[in-house]
Amino acid sequence: MEFFTTKYINELIKEEYFSFTHKYYTDILWNPNKYISIVENKIWEYLWWYVKLLNSWTTALQFWLLALWVQAWDEVILPANTYSATAIAITNIWAIPVFADINLDSYTIDYRDIENKITNKTKVIIPVHLYWYNCEMENIQSIATKYWIKILEDASHAFWWEYNWIKLWTIWDIWAFSCHLSKNFWTFWNGWIFFTKDKILFEKIDNYIFPDNQNIEVLNSLRTPANIWVMESLVLLFKLKYIDKIIDSNLELYKSYIEKYKDSNMIFPKLDLEKNRLHIRNFTVLSEDREHYISNWLWRKYYEINLQEHIAFNKYNNKNFLKNTDIFFKTNLSLNFYFWIN
Repeated sequence: MEFFTTKYINELIKEEYFSFTHKYYTDILWNPNKYISIVENKIWEYLWWYVKLLNSWTTALQFWLLALWVQAWDEVILPANTYSATAIAITNIWAIPVFADINLDSYTIDYRDIENKITNKTKVIIPVHLYWYNCEMENIQSIATKYWIKILEDASHAFWWEYNWIKLWTIWDIWAFSCHLSKNFWTFWNGWIFFTKDKILFEKIDNYIFPDNQNIEVLNSLRTPANIWVMESLVLLFKLKYIDKIIDSNLELYKSYIEKYKDSNMIFPKLDLEKNRLHIRNFTVLSEDREHYISNWLWRKYYEINLQEHIAFNKYNNKNFLKNTDIFFKTNLSLNFYFWIN
């Protein structure tokens, strides 16, 4: 089959995209919000609830935290295995990131360690759905309810993800999906779909986007204006109809990786494709020869921004023992499907 990679999809939509933008170019320039709203409404038809397009994940998370009244020196629990931007957004508003260990079955946040990290300053828990796994949300929800703590789900990898044939975003309240180039549903470079069932929260976030807002905390966040660039949003309009084919294609690509490296010492994930329809744009394998693969393959740059190597991690985690996370980072190779990697 033809893999629906970044390059292939870009070629597929190019004629439609340029035809549309050429036809309405002047109107797009004069009325960008009109066209962003068209894209948002189209995505809303897929997701069923309130949708807003923002310019980046860091912006989305900072606005989330501000909307939930997280203030300086409040604590936010997050997994020790995630992209560094999660911690950066927390420290940008002078809150404290508290790192919880992961479990070695899914490499996502361990709900048992969440409870160990809760204090009277804890305001929010951020589970991150990674690779082919979703976090154990039922257990996390129970903990959050017990301690009256809010949950914000980082669903960067989880657009159009189904678990036990239920769409994950229909279960919980606050999500955001990444439209970064490395994800299944991508723009030219970056973007973010803020998604929630909570109308009040949605309206609050919507009011943060432009700098004429008088909320001093929002102005001080240095994240306004936060609207997505209209030309990037229109890319999503034409890619949305291919999302099923993209995901199915990536599953086939995953199978081809297993075949290609079957004689190596890599341990690949065992996906339950009978129950789940997975967002498999990114996944991880384990290997004792991790350093060899990093030095010889094109994934080198991704290991320079692992959370454990970021200044925020080192500053806030100097007394925290994360046994499983340490084990994982010594052997993991986080792979992705950029078309130029071969």
